[in-house]
Amino acid sequence: MKLLKLGGSIITDRDKPCTFRPENATRLAKEIAAAECKIAIVHGAGSFGHNLAHDYSLHKGYSEDSQIPIVAQVQRDVKKLNLMILEKLLSVGVRAVGIAPSSHALNDNKLLSKFDTDQFKVYIKEGFVPVSFGDVVLDVGVYRNKEGMKREMKFSILSGDQILEELGKKLQTQRIISVTDVDGVFDSNPKTNPNARLLKTVTRKQFLQICMDSEAGSDSTERPDVTGAMENKLEALFNLADLGKECWVINGLVEGRLLSALGNEPLGETFIGTRVIS
Repeated sequence: MKLLKLGGSIITDRDKPCTFRPENATRLAKEIAAAECKIAIVHGAGSFGHNLAHDYSLHKGYSEDSQIPIVAQVQRDVKKLNLMILEKLLSVGVRAVGIAPSSHALNDNKLLSKFDTDQFKVYIKEGFVPVSFGDVVLDVGVYRNKEGMKREMKFSILSGDQILEELGKKLQTQRIISVTDVDGVFDSNPKTNPNARLLKTVTRKQFLQICMDSEAGSDSTERPDVTGAMENKLEALFNLADLGKECWVINGLVEGRLLSALGNEPLGETFIGTRVIS
C-alpha cells in the first residue's frame, strides 16, 4: 500500500487564514482515484491551523487560560479542512473516512506517546481510505516556565509529519510520498535561488550540510528556510528511510506527478522528485 502526505501549502493558501485551494484538492483527488491503489492519507493543517496556533503559542503548551478557547477553535478549523478534503475525495469515488487525532492521540512534552493505528488498519482492510491530519491534542507532559515553576503542558501540536512517521512505521507501506509545492529537495531554496539544483536522492548527512552551509551564509539569527520548509518533513522521512521504507518528496502542483508516484512501477531516472534515503 501507499502512504501519502498532502502538505498544507498545496491544499490551503498559507497567507490567508482558513483559505482552501479547491482546484488543487480536486485535481489531486482525481489522481488518487485514478491510481486505484490501497492508500492512507495525511494532510497538513496549512492556514486552517498554523496561523492561530502560532499567534497563541499553542505549540509551546499551556501558559494561560486565554489559550483554551483557541485550542477548541483550531480543532474545529482543521476538522473543517478535513471535511473539505473528504468531499473532494468522495466526489470522485474514493471511499475516504476522516480520523481526527484529537479524539485518540496523546502527546507527552510534544512527543507522540499514544496513537491508535489499529483503526487505520481496520478501515484499510475493509476497503476504506483513512484520512488524518495535523491537530492540537492533549499533552500529559510537565515543563518549567521561565520563572522555574512546574507547569502542565495540557495540549500541544501533533503535526501531519509526526502522524506520517507513526503510520509509516506501523502500516505495511510500499511507498511513502510527501507532496509539497516544489519539485523535491534542492541544494538551496528554489523559491529564492533560480540556480538551485534538484537532488535526485538526499541523505540525512547531505541535508544537514545544506542547512549548515545556508546558516553560515546568512545574516539572520534564525535558521533560514533554505529548502522550502523541508526540515520537519524530512526528519520523518529520514526516520522511515532508516527502516528501509521507500520515501519520496514530489511536487503536487504539477499535473500527473502524484498519479505517477502512486503507480506500482519503480520511479526511474526520468521521474522528477527526490528520493529520501538513509
